Amino acid sequence: MTLSSLAMPSLITSQKFKSHATSEVVIVRHGRSNYNEQGIHQGASDGSVLTLQGREAAYKTGLALSNFKFDVIYTSPLQRVLQTTEEILRAFQELGKPSHPIFVDNRLTEINMACWEGLTYQKVQEDLAEDYTSWKQTPHLFAFKSATGKPYFPLQELYQQSQKFWQEILVKHCGQRILVIAHGGTNRTLISSAVGLGPEYYHQFQQSNTCINWLEFPVPGSLTGKLKWLNSTHHLEEPLPKLKAGKHGWRWVLISNQIQQLQALQNCLSQEPIKIVLSDDSDASETIAKNWCKGCLSTVHLSVKQTDFLDIWGQNIIAPQIEKLT
Repeated sequence: MTLSSLAMPSLITSQKFKSHATSEVVIVRHGRSNYNEQGIHQGASDGSVLTLQGREAAYKTGLALSNFKFDVIYTSPLQRVLQTTEEILRAFQELGKPSHPIFVDNRLTEINMACWEGLTYQKVQEDLAEDYTSWKQTPHLFAFKSATGKPYFPLQELYQQSQKFWQEILVKHCGQRILVIAHGGTNRTLISSAVGLGPEYYHQFQQSNTCINWLEFPVPGSLTGKLKWLNSTHHLEEPLPKLKAGKHGWRWVLISNQIQQLQALQNCLSQEPIKIVLSDDSDASETIAKNWCKGCLSTVHLSVKQTDFLDIWGQNIIAPQIEKLT
C-alpha cells in the first residue's frame, strides 16, 4: 500500500492567516541523481550528483513553492541535496524572493546503509537475499554488524536522528515556516515521527524525487504534527506519483474535506481510474464523495458510517484481491 496526497499548482500556497503559535514545515526530497538512474544504493554516501532532469525538477519545485514565505531553510550536507537547494534558491531569486537563513544540518543526512552503499539494487537482492528480505519485511529490526561486531540498526538510528531534529527546530522556530530539503529515507522518518508512526511502517509510503510534503504543528512545544500534503508531485506534471519499480498494491490518495476546487481536482485525475471513494463520518466528506461518484458507475462509495461497511469492503476490496492470487 502506498499513500499520497494531491496538491494542485493553484493550491500550492501558504495560508493567508496562520496562528502565531503554529509552525509549518515543508519537506522536499532531492532531485533525481545519477545513482537513482543507475539503480545504486545511495544511503549516507556522497558520491551521487543530480542529473540534468533532477536539476530541472528541483527548479520547478522552487517555482511551485514561490508563494510560501519561509523564515528559514534546513538542508542535508550531502551534495545531491545541496544541488537541489541551489536550484530551488535560483527559482526564488529569479522571482524576486528575499533571501533566507540556510542551515546545513547533519541530522538530515540519509540513512546509513553501510556495505550496501555503492551496490546496485539487483546485486543486493541477489547476493544478499536473506538480508534484503529482512530489510523489506522488518526494517525496524534490520541490523548490520559494525566493525566492533556489535549490531548496528540503521533505521532505528535514523528515526532517533529525526526526533532530535524536531526537538530542536520546533522550539527554535516556533510559529515560523520552515523549508527542509533532505532524502527519501530521512523524509519518511521525519514525517512518521511527527504523525505517530513507528519505524516498522517505513516502507508503507514513498518519497518521489522533488516531491513536496507539508506538516503543521499547531501546539507550541509539541512534536505532534498534522499532515497536509504527502509526496505531492503535481508540480512535476504528475497528478499522482509514479510507483517505484517493484511496488504494487492499493494506492490511496488523501483529499481534504475542505477542498474548494473539487471539479478542478476531478479534471486533474480524469485519466486515473478511481475504484473506491472512502469517506469519514463528516457531512462534508459525504457530500464530496457523492459528487465524485456521480456518473462513475465503476466507482464504489464507502462510508465508515455504513452499518454494512465491513461486508461491502470484503466484497469489493478483499474478495477481488484473493481471486487474483488464486
